[in-house]
Amino acid sequence: MIVLFFMLALIACFMIFKKQWKKTTPIVLLVICLAILSACGTKNATEEVQADKKVTQKTESAKKNVTPPKIESKDQFKSTNNGTVIIKGKTAPNAEVRVESKDFTAQKITTAKNGEFAFTIPAIKKAKVNATIYTKLGNKEDHQVISLVGNPTYKKTLAKKVEDERLAKEKKTQLATETRKVAQNDQKQVKVQPSKKTTVKKTVVPSKKAQPKPKPAKPKPKPTKPSQAQGSTVYITATGKKYHFSPNCRGLNHSNSKTKIKLKDAQSRGYTKCSFE
Repeated sequence: MIVLFFMLALIACFMIFKKQWKKTTPIVLLVICLAILSACGTKNATEEVQADKKVTQKTESAKKNVTPPKIESKDQFKSTNNGTVIIKGKTAPNAEVRVESKDFTAQKITTAKNGEFAFTIPAIKKAKVNATIYTKLGNKEDHQVISLVGNPTYKKTLAKKVEDERLAKEKKTQLATETRKVAQNDQKQVKVQPSKKTTVKKTVVPSKKAQPKPKPAKPKPKPTKPSQAQGSTVYITATGKKYHFSPNCRGLNHSNSKTKIKLKDAQSRGYTKCSFE
């Protein structure tokens, strides 16, 4: 812009020197106006550049002079009866605050003008959980380690849950072991069982002369069902308390699975006979 100003000024001087002032008066005036405008524009641009530099310097200076955002918070927070924990504290206004732990999902917020913050952590999975609060303002940071502890009621709930899971796992393992033993015993019985030989009975037809009078048949005693003998096999379910001699018993209609075991084993475990049999 300065170069353009000097060029326009030289053109105006050249025209005056050639004594063509009257003919070129409008042109000279136009050149002078353009030169003045160029000079003003150059001055304004220079002032804007200087103003921008001052703003940048102030911003950098403000960043350097930021006070570290100290955290004012408790070291331990107790849960409610359902395990929820509310973390509260205070730090610098407009600071970025986040809480992190390996036991729950991290959360992040920006504080208001008063610098207060609060996080709601859903039901913790253990009686005690460690976490860290981080705060950042500009290029300054701070952090604080805290612990989240379940109250007595929630600790009992967690202990009962752990015990129930242990018992369920133990029962499942025991049932699988017994089922495997029954299957192995059945395989052994099939291998040892001898083959049955068929015998042909000879029928003797008595002569007509010596034909005796038929004697009344004695009532035969009712044989004990082999399925109900003490050493026989019965069927049980994982959830029921009855044993069944028949795999097609009505008591097994609503069961998804059944286990085949010895009758004496079922009775020793507290199972009783199904009322449908």
